Amino acid sequence: MICGDININYLETCNKRQQLDALLQTYNLIGTVSFPTHKSKASTTTIDNIFITRTKNYNINPLINGLSDHKAQIITVENMVPTKQTKSPQRGILTNKVYWKSSYF
Repeated sequence: MICGDININYLETCNKRQQLDALLQTYNLIGTVSFPTHKSKASTTTIDNIFITRTKNYNINPLINGLSDHKAQIITVENMVPTKQTKSPQRGILTNKVYWKSSYF
């Protein structure tokens, strides 16, 4: 998870956003904030973001705390349970020593 004021407006498609998205994609990360997080007299932007591992199991909402000109974000990510291994480990014997062979490798 990566979060912070990244100063790239996610309400617009621009070259900097495309470059950041390409970098994040190499780590399987996605931006989650789709609502404005910063409002000034001149503009409304989404420059504060939370990047998480690509998943469908999250919920994100703004929180106006009155302490800053930026809105806070609250993200809830569902606990991901690893899937069961489909193949069971195989046991074998090699020169009188027992070893385990796993399908993970």
